[in-house]
Amino acid sequence: MEDPAIEEGPVTVDETETQEEESPELMAAPYIPPYTPTDGATSIQVTKHWIGVPEGLPYPTAHLVLYDVDDPGTVVKEVYLSPTQPGDSTQTHIWHGVDTFKMVGGVRTPITYSVRETDLEGYSTTGPNITPRYANTNIRVTPNNSTHWPLQTPDYIITKVTQNGPWVIWTLDHTPEADRAAFIAMVLAAGGDLGPFGSLSINDPIIWLEGPQVDVDIFPDDSKAGQITIDIQYNPDGTVAYSEINYQGESTWAQFLLGSYTPANYEMTNEYAPRGYWTPTAAKVLTGRELIAGEFSFEIYEIIDGERVRVGTATNNADGTITFEQIVYTPEDIGTHEYVIVEVSGGLGGVEYSETEIFVTVVVGPTEGSPTLTVTATYEPDHKTFSNSYSATGSWTPEVTKVLTGRALRDGEFSFEVREGDEVISTGRNDATGKVTFQPSIEYTLDDVGTHSYTIREVNGNLGGVEYDI
Repeated sequence: MEDPAIEEGPVTVDETETQEEESPELMAAPYIPPYTPTDGATSIQVTKHWIGVPEGLPYPTAHLVLYDVDDPGTVVKEVYLSPTQPGDSTQTHIWHGVDTFKMVGGVRTPITYSVRETDLEGYSTTGPNITPRYANTNIRVTPNNSTHWPLQTPDYIITKVTQNGPWVIWTLDHTPEADRAAFIAMVLAAGGDLGPFGSLSINDPIIWLEGPQVDVDIFPDDSKAGQITIDIQYNPDGTVAYSEINYQGESTWAQFLLGSYTPANYEMTNEYAPRGYWTPTAAKVLTGRELIAGEFSFEIYEIIDGERVRVGTATNNADGTITFEQIVYTPEDIGTHEYVIVEVSGGLGGVEYSETEIFVTVVVGPTEGSPTLTVTATYEPDHKTFSNSYSATGSWTPEVTKVLTGRALRDGEFSFEVREGDEVISTGRNDATGKVTFQPSIEYTLDDVGTHSYTIREVNGNLGGVEYDI
């Protein structure tokens, strides 16, 4: 197993060792493998910044999720990051082996990724800000029969089999064909001692290899040269667990250009932004009938420089509770706030609306060692109740018809009465058409809600020749 550690320090290149002449051992034309990956994978880096965290305040743990924008509910990769250093801090994590394509309707389709995180109490979140992959450094080495290079875990290796042979480019991550010219431009832009690699062009013959595991022989007829074996494995935290890179017959290769790059970077920033919360509440009491949910409306105003500024509305629940939307406070709101809650006068019949005003004093303050603000609310009156009464009246005027056979009916000649039980509560007389109207009308209040039974009867009189209906 090769030591995956990176050896730091300058690299001395002896130009006299550079093989500019064609090696006699590699005269056969190289075999260009039909290498078309169907499951090309890449690496994605997430960078987490913490800004303005007060000294002594523990860092919360950030849960970061990589997802396909077409399928945001599915977690592709995830990581938990929690800095340990006081003050501002930055952490990074690299996800390896991330698929670059998916099959959609039988078509190979590129995947677009994004990163999200679980909301953290007391912190604002911005991002992700996405930076494309870029090269960090180039190191040129000449063959020395050993792959103990200064950079033991490169992200790309570029070499040439002979002076006139094709280039061989290996990249750790998938590089789509459409992006290969940009990759070469990125490598050249990183600079360094490029030597003959400075002439590399996308128009040159190139053998492209990729991935953390490669086993390709570009000279299958030569048992002593051309075999390229790469095996890089990772720990769950993204660090290298194992790395072995072998270019068979290394001294016969022209030169090697090793490099590292930063994968596509998704940058998330959490800034300390403590919040405080208050949910205004009140109560509604209605006498006279049952309360119906939503039939009474209320408003809450903040009193600013003597002016009332409405900040919320609410209606009652069936149980009389009144709950407004939560009010959020920031450090700019630290201090005392005055509010008033009022009932909105409506048009419900029989309802006497409340003119009560409930005043609330809210004090917002910092909390030592906490990402939340303290919020204390004091109500006046403290019962914070709106009381209403419902009163309703009703009346009924009984009507009947009188029919007389044998002669014409005269106005008022017959008398009638309405009884509830044994009590006469209304009386009436007929008119010439037979209509009988009673007076007084029967009046009802809320106390009379229910079922009432009445008897209407004709009063026995003394009209000659008349048989009364009693």
